[in-house]
Amino acid sequence: MLIHSVYFWLTADLDPALANRFERGLESLTAIDDVLSAHFGRPEATPKRDVIDDSYGWALVATFADIDAHDRYQAHPVHQDFVREFSQSWERVQVYDVHVTPRV
Repeated sequence: MLIHSVYFWLTADLDPALANRFERGLESLTAIDDVLSAHFGRPEATPKRDVIDDSYGWALVATFADIDAHDRYQAHPVHQDFVREFSQSWERVQVYDVHVTPRV
């Protein structure tokens, strides 16, 4: 299994209407066939600690059966449309992909 975590830092001057479309765009990514499960949202207001980075604006966490499913997701037209529509809306994107070893 692969866990794909994506963190977005949106531009400070982002139009509110575009920000609303961005949230709907994240939701559209969760419906792509190869996505086993997905969640998206804003940073939680957990107690501040040195190890917590809550500087991002939005996050998406999706799981895939394997790297092939992840690669199909990356090439999927919905994902490509999302990147095309919103890539000018973020200052930074950080991705962490984790291979999960099945537990015995």
